[in-house]
Amino acid sequence: MHTELGLYIEKKRRASSMTQKKLAEALNIKQAHYSMLIHGKRSFSPQLIKTLSHIFKCPTPKLLNLEGIHSTEKVTNEKQRKNHKEQQQAIGKLIEFYRKKKGYTQTKLSSKLGLKQAHYSMLIHGKRPINKAIIPIISRILDIPKESLNLSEDNRYQKTLAKNLQQLSKLSKEKVARYAKELLEKEKNKP
Repeated sequence: MHTELGLYIEKKRRASSMTQKKLAEALNIKQAHYSMLIHGKRSFSPQLIKTLSHIFKCPTPKLLNLEGIHSTEKVTNEKQRKNHKEQQQAIGKLIEFYRKKKGYTQTKLSSKLGLKQAHYSMLIHGKRPINKAIIPIISRILDIPKESLNLSEDNRYQKTLAKNLQQLSKLSKEKVARYAKELLEKEKNKP
């Protein structure tokens, strides 16, 4: 995630039609270092800020005065990203709930999915997006309806369910799972 300073510098860089590589060269740093700076994984040194100020012909105090740099559109996009990440995390919690219910370890499920365990862990914690193509496979392996892992707008129920499930005791979670299965059976038998 970009820092405010990182977003502002990226905005200035794009406005200057400069590539990240060219700006990194002008700053006398590697492109990977530049990427870490704008994503907040490293801090800007006073010398780098001074150099950026010179490159963009922007006084240092103005460069550091970041209030009001975000447009409403960027804030909306950030809210959408946050909402999507929350949805991904809710789905991850549901997958974890059903994985445990099935008696699988993360290693076993990730192996069945053809993923490294570390990648699987990132998926369920919302650090990597859950690809829609993997949902039917997870559904089949865990023997759950793929609709319960749907990435649709109706995820407010999934988020609430995942949050509430996390707070329940193991016995209560088992009861919820049995009840959910009963409801699914009833729905399947409806004309």
